[in-house]
Amino acid sequence: RARSRDSVSFSYMYPVSDCVWLLVLDVNSNHTYGTVRDETFVWMEEQLQQAREAGVRVIGVTHQNLHVHNRMFVFGYQINNAGKLLQMYQEYGVTLNLSGHMHLQHITEHGGVTDISTSSLSVWPLHYGFLAIDDSGVEYETRELDVAAWAEREGITDPDLLNFYDCSREFFDATTRIKQERRLEGCGASPEEIDRMNILRASIHAMN
Repeated sequence: RARSRDSVSFSYMYPVSDCVWLLVLDVNSNHTYGTVRDETFVWMEEQLQQAREAGVRVIGVTHQNLHVHNRMFVFGYQINNAGKLLQMYQEYGVTLNLSGHMHLQHITEHGGVTDISTSSLSVWPLHYGFLAIDDSGVEYETRELDVAAWAEREGITDPDLLNFYDCSREFFDATTRIKQERRLEGCGASPEEIDRMNILRASIHAMN
């Protein structure tokens, strides 16, 4: 159960344990539009002050990124007022923020605050993050969802599950191809141009 909720957004503070709290900031709803609201900063500072007094480690969680991870993923991906949020993190010793939106696993640090962009579990290669916290600090590890191992342990014989890594990659590739073709058709691309783009996409996919 959240220990406190912001009154003007879906932001909340959640106590994971007696020594770790998650500051979950709403920056991706109709209340916020990619921005931390001024009223939310007031509420957030109160929560961070309470965490400081209690000697609690706070980890930030946002949908959009705190830092720029890739120059192609800036507008709409980085929090609009990320600089102001970074300053508050620095003031109250928040050194880690977990974000997403890009669906790409990447870690970057700026101003003493690390932003981990976590990949999406529903997107191949089905990664998730494992966060270990103790008195010495925080360790983050990317892990892969091993459906095949689970299926084998459970005695399941479905070949799609026993070969889930390859099946999920093929599904992701097919879905990407369909979306790409629809987008190109909407832009007026000819069938020949679409075929060439498919060949390019397949060659890039084969390299990864």
